[in-house]
Amino acid sequence: MIVLAAQLAAAVALLLWSTRLIRTGVERAFMPELKSGLKRLSGNAVSAATGGSFAAMVMQSATAVALISAGFAVSGMLAPHTALALVLGAELGSALMTRVLILPVDAALPFVLLIGVITFFKAQSRKTKQVGRIIIGLALVFISLGMIHEATAPIGDNPIIQSIAAYFRDDLVSAYALGAVLTWAMHSSFWGFSCLLLKSFGLCLSQFGLNSEFGGD
Repeated sequence: MIVLAAQLAAAVALLLWSTRLIRTGVERAFMPELKSGLKRLSGNAVSAATGGSFAAMVMQSATAVALISAGFAVSGMLAPHTALALVLGAELGSALMTRVLILPVDAALPFVLLIGVITFFKAQSRKTKQVGRIIIGLALVFISLGMIHEATAPIGDNPIIQSIAAYFRDDLVSAYALGAVLTWAMHSSFWGFSCLLLKSFGLCLSQFGLNSEFGGD
C-alpha cells in the first residue's frame, strides 16, 4: 500500500510539474501574442469564448486565462461581459482537454519527447527553446497519466472502490462537489489525471467525469 501511494503521488507530482512546464513555456514564448490575440477575438461574445477556450487548452490553465481577462477588464480594455465570455470559454477549453488526454498516443510519446528535448537543447532562439519546453511538457503529461493508470489499476476491482464509484456515478451533485474540491486542492481546473484515475476505477466518464469536470470549472 505504501509503494502504491508513493507511485501515485509521484505520478501526480509529475503531472503537475509537466503542466507547469507547458504553461511557463507558453507564457515566456507567446504571452504577448496570446494577449493580443485574445484582445482581437474579444469583439463579440462568441469569438471571445472561442479565444478563451483555445488559450486555456494551449496554456493548460483556465485560471491563467481568467487572470488575463480580469486584467483586461480592470484596465478598461474589455467590457465586463466580454471578459466573462473569455472566462467561460476557458472553462470549456479546460473541459475539452480532458477528452484529449485519454487519446491512445502511447506509441508516439517517445518520438514526441525526443523531438522536444532536441528542440530545447539545439534551439538558437529563446522562443524556439520554449517550444521545446512545451513539447517536453506535453509528452510528460501523457507519461504521467499512464503512470497514474498503472498505479491505480490493481485497486480498480476493489469492492470498496467500486461502491464509491457507483455512488458518485449515481449522485452527480456529489460528483460536481468533488470536482470543485479537486480544483481547489490543485489550484487549477485542469485535472485530466482524475479522468484517467476514474477510468481505471471503471467509472462512467460520460456522466460522472463530465459533471465533476464542470464542478472543477
